[in-house]
Amino acid sequence: MSSCLLNNLPVELIHNIFEYLQAYEILQSFRDVNEYLNNIVNNYDRYILNFRHVLKFQFDLVCELIRPNQVISLTLVDDDETPDQCDLFFSYFNIEQFVNLQSIEIVSNSDKTNKQLTNLYKLKRLLSMILPITYRITSIDDIQKLYPQLRRFVTDTSDIINIKMAQLRYLKLTKYERSPLSYLSINTMPNLRSLDLTLSLSLILSIDWSNSELFWFQLKRLFLKTTDHEILSSISQFLPKLINLKHFEIDVQNASHVPNGQQWEVLVSHLFIFDFRFTIYEKATNIYEKQFQSFRSSFWLEQKRWFVAYDNQISSYSIFTVPRFAPIDINFYSNYQLLCTLSNFPFDQYVRSINISRILLDINRFTKLTTLNLKGKSDFDNNLSTLSFANLLNQLPHIHSLSFQGRWSTYYIPDNIIFEQIRSLTARHTFDECNNKLFFPLKQLCRVYPRLERLCISIHNSNEMLDLIDGLKYLSIAKFEKCHPISYFDIFPKWPKQLTQEWFIKHSVRLNSNHNFTNLFYHQDIHLWIGDKKSNEDNSSWLFCCLQ
Repeated sequence: MSSCLLNNLPVELIHNIFEYLQAYEILQSFRDVNEYLNNIVNNYDRYILNFRHVLKFQFDLVCELIRPNQVISLTLVDDDETPDQCDLFFSYFNIEQFVNLQSIEIVSNSDKTNKQLTNLYKLKRLLSMILPITYRITSIDDIQKLYPQLRRFVTDTSDIINIKMAQLRYLKLTKYERSPLSYLSINTMPNLRSLDLTLSLSLILSIDWSNSELFWFQLKRLFLKTTDHEILSSISQFLPKLINLKHFEIDVQNASHVPNGQQWEVLVSHLFIFDFRFTIYEKATNIYEKQFQSFRSSFWLEQKRWFVAYDNQISSYSIFTVPRFAPIDINFYSNYQLLCTLSNFPFDQYVRSINISRILLDINRFTKLTTLNLKGKSDFDNNLSTLSFANLLNQLPHIHSLSFQGRWSTYYIPDNIIFEQIRSLTARHTFDECNNKLFFPLKQLCRVYPRLERLCISIHNSNEMLDLIDGLKYLSIAKFEKCHPISYFDIFPKWPKQLTQEWFIKHSVRLNSNHNFTNLFYHQDIHLWIGDKKSNEDNSSWLFCCLQ
């Protein structure tokens, strides 16, 4: 008789395993295995619910099985992938039921959801909040009742920071800050230790240091993003004043000058952690490669062990510290190589997504690659065959996301090969291809990629959209981009005036029998979020939980 070896593990160890899993993976993989695991799942009280980019069946599963008092973190997002998610969630729960909630992020402009947010102040254990101002409630008064208890606050404007936040330890403003930094004061935030800003460094230089000195003295960690072309003079003026700073990070886009290693040594020798990235779009000389060599001194390599890399991309240069800014998304070509002051730094292990325009033999060196973006036209037409494309995917077993761009994507969908590993597909026509009346072979696409869960595709008419909805039974997140040739209204049937839920139910075989979906028409694109409670067993998690 077989037995589950997980029964031999203590509850605490299984809880440690849960920390590495999504909530739906825990519920789907460990629940209903046996009584011991059921009790652990049902009594676990540290669930983190992050519904950003989530499939509809995963969302439904969690909402049906979770109890609010088990949740410590909640992320809800109304966007083009998951339309009406917030209202759906609050059809199951009220926010005040989440009595143990410590962290929340809600992005929605729904009136129903905003009404729920007015009760956030009732959650006495809430310590962290992410609040995009674009979607905030009409009145901020109820949100501000939370300020005295918050330790972490992320927003996109300083306009709502106007009362004391006595417990705040971390503040991040996600959008470019243009207002004076007068709200940053020891009286408003007496315990702030970490600050993350996107701004021009001139704002910092304009500070009245006689009144703000104590605030900046207390900072331990500072993260800056800027588009300033030249930053050395500004950094030299304010960084030495931050006498208690231990961790400094700066990310500079469109830089025209990069301080060399010797210049940085004078400014950052007191730091424990220092990271930077400079992206330069002018490629007139090799001056930046010479700058890179200045980071090979004993200060960098031995004393601090801070390592710097140099990337000479086709369209830009970048100089950055690793591993903090090691590229995860790269443009890959035959002589692709990064230079690093640590000679054996494993760049390939960090890459998750690559963009290529032809098949390259050493692409399988990226063992953790999950996304492949195939771009270009003529190069692929000359070098890519159906067989080489299939061989490419066989070399990369972890690839689950593909992106096609250009007319070759119509030609190289194989006839007799099935790619079950691919769960996400993007296939777009160019404007010229729309005018040339090029179509994707939709039936072939449904046969070759039968397990697609996410799809973004150019289509010409509503019939193509319905064929994909009905032909891809696992499809959950769909974006259909209207492809309008110049002579569109002469050669294609007109689109329905309103693509309502009732229209989809009437015209789609799949949605006629399953009304569990939401839809959004936005910027001439059609978005669907589709669930199917009957298919939960088919969408099993990768986790194998019951060891025989």
